Amino acid sequence: MARRFCTEPDLARTTAEVLQRLRSRNYYEQGLVDAVFQNWVRRPVTFVDAYAFMLIYCKIVTGEFRIARIPVGETPGADADTADNNAKLQQLAPQFSAEFWGGCTDHDGWFTWHDHLHVGGYINVDHKLVVGPEIAIAPRRLQLEVGTQSAAKTLYMLNAGRGIARWPYDSDDLWVICDPTAFSRVETVCQRDDDGWPCSRSIEKQ
Repeated sequence: MARRFCTEPDLARTTAEVLQRLRSRNYYEQGLVDAVFQNWVRRPVTFVDAYAFMLIYCKIVTGEFRIARIPVGETPGADADTADNNAKLQQLAPQFSAEFWGGCTDHDGWFTWHDHLHVGGYINVDHKLVVGPEIAIAPRRLQLEVGTQSAAKTLYMLNAGRGIARWPYDSDDLWVICDPTAFSRVETVCQRDDDGWPCSRSIEKQ
């Protein structure tokens, strides 16, 4: 970041604007922000947070990264609540599964889709956000991160593994952010409706 700012001063100004928008909490969809990063409640959003978020967000609105939002039905508990968090994850729709172990390992667990997964999201077209390309990707598993997470770590995981599953605090949805070019595509007969993709809903919400 420092090297780029030395040669691209406009990038530093843009990052400062993103930082202000993040701190206002009313410019970006907060659920998506929390999926990318979520600081401890007393830790302010920093310049580094804004820079890493900006790099990820730019790839989302240009269609390079696609997202999915899968209902869990409950919000995660504390990192130490292993059994409770795993019980909540059992409420995922049958084609999904997740395992949480928390602790101090590199990641908190795994999220798997056993059938297909629809990924999409908004993209920027002529300075307006419109629904972007939506595709279905073949079964796969991704590292799961629950609760707080730095933007820098999310950026690293996306660059290294081409995808991440996030279950932020206060969110009853699990988010997937991925580079679809790293996954095999599949054809499905699923039809999206007003509630999203029926195959992504939990049993309770069907």
